[in-house]
Amino acid sequence: MNGLLDKHVQFSGAAAQIAISKMLDPLAMGSDLATAEPRARLVVKIAERIRQRGGQISAVHVEAIVQLAKSGEPGKRVQIPGGIDVLRERDALVFKPRRGLP
Repeated sequence: MNGLLDKHVQFSGAAAQIAISKMLDPLAMGSDLATAEPRARLVVKIAERIRQRGGQISAVHVEAIVQLAKSGEPGKRVQIPGGIDVLRERDALVFKPRRGLP
């Protein structure tokens, strides 16, 4: 999994960015069902690297991120445990610490 993290995710300071195409199909398999588990593990690994505090990432959180990638508009965001905001940019998702947390 660290290979996918190194290959697809760009870390800059406290933020991480991944292309939407790489988030949706990290193994380039072309099958949504086949990529569900690696995609979920990728989300968890990204969150572990940038989170500000504890919190468990669940399947519900992963699905919200997938939906943001699939149909979200640029500027939309999902908040996940650990004090992380996931923002939809034009062709990428950006994971970054939530502002204003103690």
